[in-house]
Amino acid sequence: MEKLPITDPIYLLAVLCSVAAVAEWLGGLPAGRWFGGAIISLLLGILLANVGLIPTVANAPPLYEYLIAVGAPVAIFLILAEHLARMNGSHAILEHRNHLSCSPRFARPPDHRQSNGNRSGTGR
Repeated sequence: MEKLPITDPIYLLAVLCSVAAVAEWLGGLPAGRWFGGAIISLLLGILLANVGLIPTVANAPPLYEYLIAVGAPVAIFLILAEHLARMNGSHAILEHRNHLSCSPRFARPPDHRQSNGNRSGTGR
């Protein structure tokens, strides 16, 4: 008789969070940097599913559907926000709004102040 994996949502969430933490730690090691944390977590998940510690997609519990429907879009947003913050500094979302859109109507207007100290705006 084949032993089915445990499908308790708390157990699955704990195992998946542990996989993510271990993959992040292994991704920081010199050999892990070559693969990256995402590939390592994918391989660990495949290993755990093949061993029988977590269910596969064939007998997926409702938690898997929830993670795909809600968790994946949130994770993509957080990754993109972190990438934008690394590109432009810590205040990227507030200070660099013009980089969020390709449309020129959202770009900041040019600064027309004179640099010669004349504050009247005539330039004379």
